[in-house]
Amino acid sequence: MREKFDYAFRALWSLFVISVFRHDDSGLDSFIGEIRKDISDFEAEFSRFVPDSALSILNRTKAFEVSDRFRTLLSLCFRAYRESEGYFNPLLDVSRFGYVHDFERGKFEHRRSGEPLRTDFERVEIQKNLVLLQEGMHLDFWAVGKGFLADSCAKKFREAGFSDAILNFWGDIAVLWGGADGPFHRIGLMSPFDEGGVFATLDVSGVSVSTSGNYLRKWKTPEGEFRHIVFPSAVPAGESCASVTVVHPEGAVSDAFATALFAAGIQKWIRIAESASVDALFVSEGRKILSTPGFAQKWRLRSG
Repeated sequence: MREKFDYAFRALWSLFVISVFRHDDSGLDSFIGEIRKDISDFEAEFSRFVPDSALSILNRTKAFEVSDRFRTLLSLCFRAYRESEGYFNPLLDVSRFGYVHDFERGKFEHRRSGEPLRTDFERVEIQKNLVLLQEGMHLDFWAVGKGFLADSCAKKFREAGFSDAILNFWGDIAVLWGGADGPFHRIGLMSPFDEGGVFATLDVSGVSVSTSGNYLRKWKTPEGEFRHIVFPSAVPAGESCASVTVVHPEGAVSDAFATALFAAGIQKWIRIAESASVDALFVSEGRKILSTPGFAQKWRLRSG
């Protein structure tokens, strides 16, 4: 009989929970230790809160020789930027709105800077592994990094023979495959209206699930209240979005497009989702629940 083995720890200033389904925990503790080391290495390279990370150095110097992994992640960002019509953009610098330090410190202050904010992502240059930024550009992989990391960890799980697991990286990302008691795992989708509540469950397997919403990661400064999702231009017309959930085989894609579709708003999200071939569920502030045809056809959604 299979058992469920849970591992919870903090990483990337968030709560990570890994659940593995198997008959025993033989070799599992050691393997999870390797995964935690991989996550720590990822943070050391890509966190903007680590002063000597590759990302921080690039943002300061505007020219830096990066790793192959960094270049791969940047290439994924170009893909998401183009396919989302610019609604996914890693140059939208939330530190200018007070998100300067990691969220757990609870200290938010506007960063005073004389340089203009430049967000034309097409002007980021990649020359082999040399990345060049213009003045006013500051990269931040927060909207794609956990999904990219989840993909990498999921691959390592499969290669090690741990073929039935859920990787929940702070609720933003859940990588799932091979249900323990059947073909699916059932996960809860957090309600954007009732704190701590679940408004629906989703039966999935072999995919990544990412949700972006307006109910987490918000803060206040003397200049006003802000949220972690920054709109690339004006706030979208029409009814506001409360949350977007995206299901896709790639965690990096589901992560990026959950943010992009939230920012695109009710009038554009479904066209962008279908053009990019992502399955998505949109919840409006008026509690309307909408989905792409692919989402409705492939995934079993049950009311909470």
